Amino acid sequence: MDDKELCALFTGYGYQVRIVGRDLDGIDEDMAASLQWALGVIRSIQKAAREDKPIFKPRWPVIILRTPKVQTSPVYREFSLTHAVSRVGVHPRNTRVNSLKGPSTPIKFPSRMLGQIQRG
Repeated sequence: MDDKELCALFTGYGYQVRIVGRDLDGIDEDMAASLQWALGVIRSIQKAAREDKPIFKPRWPVIILRTPKVQTSPVYREFSLTHAVSRVGVHPRNTRVNSLKGPSTPIKFPSRMLGQIQRG
């Protein structure tokens, strides 16, 4: 979806939309400004409610983060997936982190769950 479609979708759901990530060079500043904007909107809705002047249908803020799907670091290029797990710089004895396998590892469900899923 492009930005217009996303804005139309979430506006239709009743939100005020702000999109972050169009400019990756200024993404930190844009996110900080968006968070300040969202907090301001939330505070104004809360203030109206506390003063017994609630807004009939408040339009709550939503921040949509748009970033490229493929990162350019060597670790991510190796996997070429959006949700790759990086284990660079992790102590070799850290069993919790070392138990993570690559993103192509299939999820294994217990057979009793598969039976329930297939039966619907």
